[in-house]
Amino acid sequence: MVLYFVILFLVLFFLSIEEKIFRNKRSFNLLIIIVAFILIFFEGLRSYTVGTDTNEYVHGFMNSRHFNQSSFKLKTALELGYVTMQGLANRISSNYWSILTVVAFFSVLSYFKSIRSLSFNFKVSIFVYLTLGAYIFVFNGARQGIAASICSLAIVEVFNKNKIRFFLWILLASQFHKTAFILLPFYYVFRSEFSLKKVIILLILASVSLKLLAPILTFFSEDTQTKYSEYISRGASGGYLFTLFYVILTLLFIRFRKQISKENIRYYDICLYICIMSSLIYLEVVITGIDINLMRLALYFSMGYILIWPVIFKEVKFFKSSLAKFLFYAVHIVFFYVYLATQSRLIPYNFNNII
Repeated sequence: MVLYFVILFLVLFFLSIEEKIFRNKRSFNLLIIIVAFILIFFEGLRSYTVGTDTNEYVHGFMNSRHFNQSSFKLKTALELGYVTMQGLANRISSNYWSILTVVAFFSVLSYFKSIRSLSFNFKVSIFVYLTLGAYIFVFNGARQGIAASICSLAIVEVFNKNKIRFFLWILLASQFHKTAFILLPFYYVFRSEFSLKKVIILLILASVSLKLLAPILTFFSEDTQTKYSEYISRGASGGYLFTLFYVILTLLFIRFRKQISKENIRYYDICLYICIMSSLIYLEVVITGIDINLMRLALYFSMGYILIWPVIFKEVKFFKSSLAKFLFYAVHIVFFYVYLATQSRLIPYNFNNII
């Protein structure tokens, strides 16, 4: 586990250099590139033993080398985008580090581009991106992790008021994992003015969404249908601490809204709605007793937390104090520790020993 924290503090160190030494945009962009490649290679050079599904992806990558691109598409239930990514990795190397690194490259850079485009404070957003698990998730679920990273680019288009590009990014994300379609109906929700009445409506919609899940899954691949049907039938086995954390956090965000200036309130409301949807997914899993794995769908709404904290640091008086900042970093570091400890096969971290 120590190595994960080394990477976290190394990233924070490089991003802090800009605040103390560099003041020009070119220097900061160089630091961002350095940080991005640290994260890419940390993810890409890991052993196949690190991460729940890593061994399956490595096995699939090695098998794909025995088929040409067109024939392999016919022999797998994997989405076209991921199959194409495997083909690219095959051209780079026959060793599985290539597929893990290619996945890391696209997922990390997509998030970095989104955060760079939208965040009020890049350092704070990257810290949240790392500690709340959006980065680490790809270790366990590569395809869905890539889909979520592409969906972060769709979130950019919500702020830009470009619904066509929003839908196109989601369509692209669905070529890696079709659960990305969960984000599709929310463009107008995110763009609407915040009110508690709308939150209640969203809560009601979330409570009945399980009844709609089965027919929606008919649009997914056979592999996805089977997996999520099993999740529904097995019953939840945990996740209560995560649910409590996200619900309390979102309630605090609603309370902080009173202190947000008119200049930034529309930006804040979009972030707030995204956070609310994430919390509702956690609540739905706990209240209905379905399998904890459905909490993975909350990943598509992780950008809300990544973007909202810099606004709070800028606008909420309490977070201008040293104590508040200390609490922010301490709570997120504790969450990061719990996340690493509870996620399957992330510990110990081992490097690829056959490079």
